[in-house]
Amino acid sequence: MVSPCPSTCGRSPGNYTVTVQARSAVDSTDLSSISPGLVVTIAGETISAPSAPVGPAAAVTGTASTYSAGGAVSSVGNQVRYELFWGDGSLSGWLPVGTASASHSWPGPGTYTVTAQARSAANSQILSPVSAGLTLTVTAGETISTPTAPAGPTAGAPATSYTYSTGGAVSSSGNAVAYLFDWGDGQTSAWLPAGTTSASHSWPSAGSYTVTALAADATDLLIRSSVSSGTAVNVMPPPSIASLNPASASVGDLVTITGSNFGLSQGTSTVTFNGIGAGAAYSWGPGSIVVFVPDGATTGSVIVTTAGGASGGASFTLIPTFSITSVSPTVGIPGITSVTITGSAFGATQGSGQVWLGTANGVVQSWSDTQIVAQVAADSLSGNVMVLQNGVMLNGGAFTVDALQVASIRPTSGGTGTAVTFTGSGFGNSPGAVWLGSTNADSIVSWSDTQVVATVASTALSGVAKIQQNGAWSNVVGFTVPSTAEDAVSLRPVALNMSIGDSRALQALGSTGRTVTGLIWATSHATVVSLSTDDPPVPSASEVALEPQLTRLEAM
Repeated sequence: MVSPCPSTCGRSPGNYTVTVQARSAVDSTDLSSISPGLVVTIAGETISAPSAPVGPAAAVTGTASTYSAGGAVSSVGNQVRYELFWGDGSLSGWLPVGTASASHSWPGPGTYTVTAQARSAANSQILSPVSAGLTLTVTAGETISTPTAPAGPTAGAPATSYTYSTGGAVSSSGNAVAYLFDWGDGQTSAWLPAGTTSASHSWPSAGSYTVTALAADATDLLIRSSVSSGTAVNVMPPPSIASLNPASASVGDLVTITGSNFGLSQGTSTVTFNGIGAGAAYSWGPGSIVVFVPDGATTGSVIVTTAGGASGGASFTLIPTFSITSVSPTVGIPGITSVTITGSAFGATQGSGQVWLGTANGVVQSWSDTQIVAQVAADSLSGNVMVLQNGVMLNGGAFTVDALQVASIRPTSGGTGTAVTFTGSGFGNSPGAVWLGSTNADSIVSWSDTQVVATVASTALSGVAKIQQNGAWSNVVGFTVPSTAEDAVSLRPVALNMSIGDSRALQALGSTGRTVTGLIWATSHATVVSLSTDDPPVPSASEVALEPQLTRLEAM
């Protein structure tokens, strides 16, 4: 009996020994000795070395050349596959059965050796030796210089198209070049026609992207440049406004806008109040903006616009600014002139509002949100126009009160017919009345707002000089009418300024300066200035005089 062949028999190359042993057909445990062995040699599949690759012995960089392998044979007749080694560290990869050629381009000039190897198509572990090499020389061919970094927006909004440009690439052979953009999101533009340097793209979602450019020979797109430097593009989501604080304000007030996606800094971003731009912000951050309410703003929507787009509108109410725009006239006569003040936000009614015209409160005649009409107070002097409302005081500028005031007279004494010149203000441009001594002037020679000339009447005695206009008397100045009579009497002082509760001493003097007593004294307003029973009496001012009044004292 011949023992069976081992399980590995014939599967791997090597030497194998075949032996025989016999046993009893009746008793299987009864065995013979093993026969001497027969040595059998098994030879495995081998692949012969391919011949040296066939192809050009010279090439230029950037240009592909084709090379073929062949000549390898399987010892058992199996088909073979080839692989080419390009001598620059790269391989063609195992070619399909029946294909023996591949193409390659070398990145730079130099001397390279192309070799080939074969393997069994049935058993990929069975390889041939490497073939003899084909030496080729690669020289520098056409090159394309690197294009410039793409120029275009560095920030934008999703789903919005933006245009980018490049250029600067040159062919060493003088050929026209074509450009291609890589948008940084896995997409590229097509190769652009020669002469076209711009392309547009939109990104579907927010994020940071880098745009680069590549150039190539327009007639051979395999001859390419290096990739350009990148341009970073930040595609942002649109801004969103959560709140305004305050939501109602006046021009010039600060308003804080709270929200999201505003950006780290303002840059070209804007804030508008119902379409009116707020200009440079007081502060700007990703979630908060502080801006001044701009001139021209009206009630409406506040909108933030960034590179990511425009926000929804936030409701804003403009509070009109309290202001004075004009005052007419700016010169007035106490107790006579009505002044119109025009502006805004005075209030629909006066309420607790006040108006100053000069140094005293004006008498308000009408009041609305945009106009106030008030009369100059009788006791006012020059100062400013002021409006007080809701605790805010506005200055409307200087206001001149044309007050009825005698500054001086020349001469200070004179007899009948003497011309006396009054100098002062507020006399008015039309004649009023003139008092000289103890009675009205005999005649008025001339009259202007600042100067009056009048003559002493024949019945005048020593007393005061004053001017009346529009029912009001000026201050008084002493005026002496000389007398030749021995018993002519004059009063000293000739004028008194008294406040409520005051009292003053009086004297009656004769022409020689002696004191005269026993006269009968009288006051023109006994309820305003009363006289004591003394000789001479003592005048006292009564509380009845709530406003300035002129009272005449006489002695007979």
